Amino acid sequence: MLIRTILIEDEPVAREHLTFLLENYCPNLQVVGQAFDVKSGLKIINEKNPELLISDIELPDGTAFDLLKYIENITFNIIFVTAHSEYAIRAFKISAIDYLLKPLDINELQAATKKAEEEIKKKSADIRIKALLENLIHNGEATKKIVLSINSVLHPVNMKEIVYCEADGYCTKFHLSDSRVLTVPKNIKEYEDMLTDFGFFRANRQHLVNLSQIHSFDKSGSGVLHMTNGNEIPVSVRKKELLIERLLFF
Repeated sequence: MLIRTILIEDEPVAREHLTFLLENYCPNLQVVGQAFDVKSGLKIINEKNPELLISDIELPDGTAFDLLKYIENITFNIIFVTAHSEYAIRAFKISAIDYLLKPLDINELQAATKKAEEEIKKKSADIRIKALLENLIHNGEATKKIVLSINSVLHPVNMKEIVYCEADGYCTKFHLSDSRVLTVPKNIKEYEDMLTDFGFFRANRQHLVNLSQIHSFDKSGSGVLHMTNGNEIPVSVRKKELLIERLLFF
């Protein structure tokens, strides 16, 4: 079963190149329409009812985010294509949204489209894209959401609700302020890379803590963090001074 796909790219040469790559390296996709801006993209989405949208972010009459705001119920998955925009990339990661950097890499394109095929079966695009749009709108880190995928179910979680993350083998346990613990089948290093810019700190090999959820810090010895949920997190010797610095400027 081919995935009905729409491309939105304002540069004709780039659009032709992407079409060529999809036709030759992604046989699971069928390009059913192309557009070059927000207006034409919205029109063709309504006409073709795609399962996948591959879109450049910056368009002549707005952005791909502007286009998504016009669609009340998003039933298709999306892969963004961008040449830059670090801020947007951070939002993609925490919202579980795929993106590709220009110039396009064939292996990355194939991996993204393969993942999109799996995500289409889950019918969870609306949750992830709504979280993305909220994350782009809200500048405050505490108001941002991270989307956690557990057994094909997506859990949008406010960052401020995460007390700390705990490594559990190849999984990561999210300890939340309401006492829930969500276990996600991803390594804690992935979340360290994802969350450090949002006020989180790797206190030791096992724990990634939310700085805003620290009740107090006992500096005796290597140090112990007293978290708001009553739990204590030890601080590794080599992280102690860096943690003090982060707390002073947090």
